[in-house]
Amino acid sequence: MSLPILDLSAARNDACALNNVGVTMMMHGEFDSAVTSLKESLHIMRMILAPNASPESVKTFSNKKLRAASCIVSKMVKDDAPRTVSVRALESNDFQSLLHASFSKSCPSSVFHAILIRNGSSAGDECDQPDLDRTSNLMLLNYGLACFLLSMYGRPNANGRRRSAFSSIGYKTLLMSYTYFSSSQEIGDAQDLEQALYAAILLSYISLVLESSNEQEKSIEAKELQQGLLSAVEKETLIFQNQSVVAAAA
Repeated sequence: MSLPILDLSAARNDACALNNVGVTMMMHGEFDSAVTSLKESLHIMRMILAPNASPESVKTFSNKKLRAASCIVSKMVKDDAPRTVSVRALESNDFQSLLHASFSKSCPSSVFHAILIRNGSSAGDECDQPDLDRTSNLMLLNYGLACFLLSMYGRPNANGRRRSAFSSIGYKTLLMSYTYFSSSQEIGDAQDLEQALYAAILLSYISLVLESSNEQEKSIEAKELQQGLLSAVEKETLIFQNQSVVAAAA
């Protein structure tokens, strides 16, 4: 009897759904719950990338965690009262919103952006390694942000050691994601441009984490890196726009 084959696209979509629930939790200020859901979405990605992954185990884990997270979200009370910090959602396939958010992060702000990951393929479709890598690193961005926000705006009665631990986890996770998105040596096409914009957002968060940890010099270095990256992005964006105008006129 042949063993069942893991449907990578379906499993990835389950992980994305759990990621998106985590983003919703962040938008409601439920950073504790968000950290848990986002960590579980990353666990699903690790499961499906593991050798000899069990389709049944992946599906059972995904369904269980999605049900639990969705139940938490359904019980959240809509609260329109102003918050100390605001989290807004960016859709992973919305380039213009990503462009705007990246440049808005060049200014001090209490608004943070988390990424809603939209499914790029249907169940049964081929899901390649680059797509899985990109998805995993967008989840790392969200998880790192949630950990940082939990350390800063979590439960008032949380002890200092717990806050410090989540700040450290947030920093390391954001740095991992930044390493991936900053891997391109130059901006040669639209995909490189998108990666650079995510890297710029990550640098703004890394700078804030360092600042909150009294690492002022490193925080300034991260901010300067961000400004340099945005300058390069702005230049390349103008080039792409001019090329589009020329092509349209031809």
